[in-house]
Amino acid sequence: MKWYQKTGWILALLVLCFPLGCFLMWQYKKEWKTTSKAGASAVFAVFFLAVLLSTFSSDTTQTAALTDQLKTVQAEKQELETQIESLSADLSALNDENQTNAAKIEELQDQLETAEQTIASMADSDSTEELQSQIDALQSENTKLTEENEKLAAQSASASNSSKSSPDATVSSGADAPSQPADTDSQIVLVTKTGSKYHNHKCGNGTYYEATLEDALARGLTPCKKCF
Repeated sequence: MKWYQKTGWILALLVLCFPLGCFLMWQYKKEWKTTSKAGASAVFAVFFLAVLLSTFSSDTTQTAALTDQLKTVQAEKQELETQIESLSADLSALNDENQTNAAKIEELQDQLETAEQTIASMADSDSTEELQSQIDALQSENTKLTEENEKLAAQSASASNSSKSSPDATVSSGADAPSQPADTDSQIVLVTKTGSKYHNHKCGNGTYYEATLEDALARGLTPCKKCF
């Protein structure tokens, strides 16, 4: 008798591999009753189906778990790709800003070099002497103008005092002769040292001095709208 015809191997195959064990049982166990073989076939068939379904269910559960893990990995991968794109954009912006700052630094360095050259040229003794000579010339001219203004103010004051000291002569000459237009060249006006207009009275703050209208016009002064 061969090994697969023995009862023990047939029962083992019914448990481990039901289709093969069932075939061997019906083929070589003629002495078993049909009802016994049918009952054994039914019992082992149910057991085999239960094991098969359990295995399939476990595989299905594992497949679902693996599918969920795969979806999670794909979502994480997509999120990482999005973060990488965002970081790439930020890096590009930083590179552009870095280039802009580098250009500004170069421009500032050029300006600094130009300023240093200017300072060096101004520090030259010849340039310093030339500037000092110009300053001295301006101060001298300013002194001359101040002296001339003082002389004109003194002359104006003297002329004003002379006109005030002889009112009778003015009145008599006005009575004897027809009225003559006033000499505008000898008219006395008021001028401030820093002003650009002449006045006939002190209409504002400042230090006024008297001057002739001729001198005011020669200096390019215009009449004050508040006074005239």
